[in-house]
Amino acid sequence: MLTHCFIPQGMTSLFRKEWLKKYSLKLKRYLLLSIIVDGLLSMLYNTIMLITKRIEFDMGHRVPNHKSKCRNPHGHRYSCLITMEGDIINEEGSSDQGMVIDFSDIKTIANKLIDDQLDHGFMYYEKDPTMSVFFQTYEEDEKFKAIAVPFIPTAENIAKYIYDKLAPQYEDKYGTGLRLKRIRLFETPNSYADYER
Repeated sequence: MLTHCFIPQGMTSLFRKEWLKKYSLKLKRYLLLSIIVDGLLSMLYNTIMLITKRIEFDMGHRVPNHKSKCRNPHGHRYSCLITMEGDIINEEGSSDQGMVIDFSDIKTIANKLIDDQLDHGFMYYEKDPTMSVFFQTYEEDEKFKAIAVPFIPTAENIAKYIYDKLAPQYEDKYGTGLRLKRIRLFETPNSYADYER
């Protein structure tokens, strides 16, 4: 045991045991207290806050190789939960003081993708012959909001797509470590996919 190196030489065996009991307990208490203090300091100075904004949109898709009815063109009322991570802004007098990021800023940035490009559109796999022919045939006359993508448009792939498009748009202008943490995409009220880095 480490405490043996601190025991004065020439002690009687009984006195040595008493000394070990007394100072071993103090050493253990000191170590425990230092671990607790380190943990509390870490919590105070390395806090990370997570905030989430929900945005809903309607979009059609098709899963061409699916074994069931999802192989048919259909649509969903998607609910996208955008989770941001960062420290709280402490810049005195700033409109964002006390926040990680203003919820309205999350929405404004996200809607440039979600509302402008995805809402009331139809996402399809670019190698899906059925949908490709359909949109190529009618695109000129109908001006459909067709979104050709290089993946099968499942909830998992769409969540990653949204994450990859949005992540670079959120600027850490206060140096608080602000970043997009996660996209949770509900395809139905009971089914969702998470994508995070």
